[in-house]
Amino acid sequence: MPPLFRLAVVGAGPSAFYTASRVLSRLPEARVDLFDRLWAPHGLVRFGVAPDHPEVKNCIHKFDETASDSRFRFFGNVAFKTQNGPSMSSLRHSLVLPLSSLFPHYTHLLVANGANLPNTIASLESSFTLSALSLVHWYTGHPMSARLPPPPLSTTKHITLVGHGNVSLDVARLLLSDPTELAKLDIPPHVIEHLKTSTVEHINIVSRRGPAQVAFTAKELREMMNLSGVAFRPIPDSTLAPLDNANLTRQQSRLLQLLKKGSKESYVAGSGAKTWSLEFFRSPTRAFVDENGQKQIEFDLNELDEQGRAVRTGKKEIQRTDLIATSLGYHSDPFQQSSSSSPSHPSSSPSEITSPEDVVREDPWYDPILKRVRTSSHGRVMDAEGRHVSNVYASGWAANGARGVIASSMYDAYDVADTMVADYLATSAAEGQAAGQEPVSHGTAPFESAVFPMASPADVMAQEEADPIGLYTYPAWLEKEIHAQEISRVVTYDQWKRVDAEEIRRGKEAGKERERMSWKEIDLFLASEGQPAHPESLEKD
Repeated sequence: MPPLFRLAVVGAGPSAFYTASRVLSRLPEARVDLFDRLWAPHGLVRFGVAPDHPEVKNCIHKFDETASDSRFRFFGNVAFKTQNGPSMSSLRHSLVLPLSSLFPHYTHLLVANGANLPNTIASLESSFTLSALSLVHWYTGHPMSARLPPPPLSTTKHITLVGHGNVSLDVARLLLSDPTELAKLDIPPHVIEHLKTSTVEHINIVSRRGPAQVAFTAKELREMMNLSGVAFRPIPDSTLAPLDNANLTRQQSRLLQLLKKGSKESYVAGSGAKTWSLEFFRSPTRAFVDENGQKQIEFDLNELDEQGRAVRTGKKEIQRTDLIATSLGYHSDPFQQSSSSSPSHPSSSPSEITSPEDVVREDPWYDPILKRVRTSSHGRVMDAEGRHVSNVYASGWAANGARGVIASSMYDAYDVADTMVADYLATSAAEGQAAGQEPVSHGTAPFESAVFPMASPADVMAQEEADPIGLYTYPAWLEKEIHAQEISRVVTYDQWKRVDAEEIRRGKEAGKERERMSWKEIDLFLASEGQPAHPESLEKD
C-alpha cells in the first residue's frame, strides 16, 4: 500500500485548481485541500477577468468538476501571514495563520497564491496616482475595494495610464464604455452608478518602448478600436513607419496593421466624442502639482538601442492630467516564515515548528530580486541556501511571475503536478526498496540536499485516525483555530456554490449576469440557509 499523499494548496485560482485536478486524476490515494484568503474561489477568474469577457470564465466548469471529487476540500477566508501584514494580504473577517500551521498536517504543500501586489514607481506617488489593480478590484467587486474610496471620476477629464498591457486596455475600455451597456454585465450596481457620474473625456496610455514591444493582444486592441462612441487619436507616421521593414512576429504584424488602420480613421478634434490614445518612448519620472494647481506628469523621452531596450535621450516632456493609473505588472507577497520553518530534518512535533519568538521578516523561499517564490525545475521550491524544500512546490504566477493567461497557467500546473507525483512515486519506490518491498513505481530520485518542513505520512495517518470526521469537514486543527480567533465563517465549496446560485438568481431578477454579494450579505444568506458558521460534522454531498 503506498504512503499517504495529503496536499495543502495556498491559493484557489486557476493554477491551484488545475494542479489539484491533475494530482487527483493520477493518485487515487491523494487528498487535496485548497485554502484562500478570500471567501470565494477561482482567483483572477472572478476578480481579474474583465466583466465584458465572460467567455474567459468558462474554465469554472472544470473547477466545479474538480471540487465535486470527495477527496477535494476548499476552505475560504483563510489567510496566511505575509510580510505586508493583514492590511494587504487578508481581510478583517479572515482566519489569519502562519504558513507553518500547515506543516504538521500535510505531506505536501503547493504555493499557488499568485501575484497580488502591483509594481509601482516611487517617484509617481501622489494624491492623484493609483494602481490599475485598484480599479480592477473596484469594478469586479473585490473585497479589498470596500476599504478604499472609489476613483474620483466625477472630477476627472484626463487619465494617464502607464503600461501597454491588456490590463491597461481593460481599464480604459471599462471607463470609456456606456454605463447603461455595462449594467447588464457582472458589475456591482454601485460601480455602475459611479460610472454614470464620470466626466472622463480622454485616456492616454503610455509606455517606455515602441509599438513593436507592446504587451497587449490584437483582440484587446481591436475591441478598443471598435468601442462605440469613442475615437482613437492617430499615432504619428514617424512612429509607425520605421516598423515597415522590421523583422516582426506574426503577432507584432497584426498589431501594427491594427494601429495603422486605426490611425487612418477620421478623427475630428473637438467633436465631443470621448477619445483615447497610445503614446510611446516615454518613461514617467514624477507626478506633481504646478504653481497654478494643475496636476502634471513628467516623462523622460526614450529611444531604443540595438537590443530593443529603452534608453533615455536626455529630453523631457510634461503633460497635464487629472488622474494617473499605473499598470506595471505584479509581484508576490512573501510569507512571514519562522526561523524553524525549514528544519533540516522531519519533525514529529508541531511545537518544534514554530513559536512566537521564531517569527522573522525574511521568507527563505522568496526570491527578492524576481519577487516570487524561488524554484528550480518544474516548480520545486528552493530555500535561500539553494537546498530543495522537500515536498514543497509552487505553480502559476507565484512561481513564474505575473505573466501568461489561464491556458498557460494550466500547462504549468499540469507540469508541476506531474513533477510532484513523480517525486512522490520515486520516494515511495526508494522507501519500499529500503524496507525490502517491491518498489511502487519509478520517478525522479529524491534530492540529496534538501530540507523537510512537511509531516511524514505516518504522522498524518495518526492524525486522521484520531479525527476521522475531519476527512469530510473542517479538520480538528482548523476548527480549533476558527474558534480561537472567533472568525465568523470559513467557507466550504458547497457553501460557495449556494452563494454562486444566489448571485445568479439575483442577477436574473435584475436583468444581468449576476448580482455580486458583499461579505455581510453572504454571511447572513448562509445563516438563513441553515449553514452553521462552524459545522462540526458537515459531510460532502
